[in-house]
Amino acid sequence: MKNGVCPKCESSEIYVVDELKIPNYEYSNSVVPLTLTAHYGETGETGFLGSAKMERVGINLRALVCGDCAFTEVYVDNLDRLKKFAAQRQGGVRRYKPEADE
Repeated sequence: MKNGVCPKCESSEIYVVDELKIPNYEYSNSVVPLTLTAHYGETGETGFLGSAKMERVGINLRALVCGDCAFTEVYVDNLDRLKKFAAQRQGGVRRYKPEADE
């Protein structure tokens, strides 16, 4: 659908959901990004006492939705972060190799 046409019904009425979100059940009336995967790790920033800041680091998702048949495609928002997760074996991400036994 990235070309503006639905592969299922060939409609050109496409909608974009920039960031998929889900309810945050810890706090009422709030939402959090829906992520493909995540891990608890360093953010790249330094904290108040000079130590590395830690938080949940995830790969956000966005969607393209057909306005006629509702067919939906989901994409990662940060492909570089996905590749970094795979290289560092974080968040359960690894590069797929067909010859490897699952």
